[in-house]
Amino acid sequence: MPELTPHKKKLIINQVEEFLDSKTLGNLNEKELEYITREILVDRLKDELKTELKMSKVDLDALQDRWLSGFDSQATRETYGKSLQIFFNWLDLHSLNVFNLNSIDIDDYVSYINKQYDMNNSIR
Repeated sequence: MPELTPHKKKLIINQVEEFLDSKTLGNLNEKELEYITREILVDRLKDELKTELKMSKVDLDALQDRWLSGFDSQATRETYGKSLQIFFNWLDLHSLNVFNLNSIDIDDYVSYINKQYDMNNSIR
C-alpha cells in the first residue's frame, strides 16, 4: 500500500468534507435513505443491547443498600432511601432506565423534584 503523504491526506479529507456537505435527507435517493434507516436501526438495537448487558451485570438493590448503609444516621438512610424511591418511580413514570440517562433527563428530574417536593437533601 502506498504511503499516504500529508498532501494526499488533505485531498482525501477535503473530498470527504465536500461529499458530506452535499448530502442532506432531502436530496438522498431511495437506496441511500433505506441504508441510513437500517444503520439507525442497528445503532438503536446496539444501544438497547448495551443497556441490557449493563443491567445484567449490576444488582441495583445491592448497590443501593451498600450506599445507604454507609451513612451513620438512620434518619439520613431513610431520607435518602425515600429520595431514591422517588427517583426510581419517576424513571418508571417516564419509561426511562437508569443505565441510559442523559443530562437532559436529569435536568427534567430536578425540575420535577423542585415542583413536586420540598426537599432539603441533595437532589443531584
